[in-house]
Amino acid sequence: MLMTDEEIRKNKKLLASLKEGKKELEHIQEELLEDPKVQEYVAVSSLLRETNARIINLNQDIVYSEQENCQHPVWILLNEDYDSWEGRLYFTCRCVACGKEKTDYAREFPADRIIYDTSINGLSEKWEKFSQDCLDDSSLTIEKGKTFVKIFNGKH
Repeated sequence: MLMTDEEIRKNKKLLASLKEGKKELEHIQEELLEDPKVQEYVAVSSLLRETNARIINLNQDIVYSEQENCQHPVWILLNEDYDSWEGRLYFTCRCVACGKEKTDYAREFPADRIIYDTSINGLSEKWEKFSQDCLDDSSLTIEKGKTFVKIFNGKH
């Protein structure tokens, strides 16, 4: 969007005013940075930013690894989409164990491990309780998932 000559003049005045204000703020900042308490605050703020960034990155790495290592014992169907042109059915599902969401052909999701009723509240918490009540043998995770799905698809 082009500015009119009047808008250009006003914006030039505003720009000059902002530059002058910036110089004043930089001067005040320099004076404050001479104070040891302010120097300590700046150092702590910097460390805090770095620590927060590391926490976020590490948390993302952990969630990604947990999702990649998960056997996805139970999927809950979030959405289904039919491509009439290709004649294919697509599902978007979330694993109740790790929270991973995945969209793929319907046939790529094991039918005996999908819960189709999205109105079930607190499904992840119910999975946790169910999982803890069973033997905690990781080789049984898929079988536990099938049992869990039968319970919830048959009767809640």
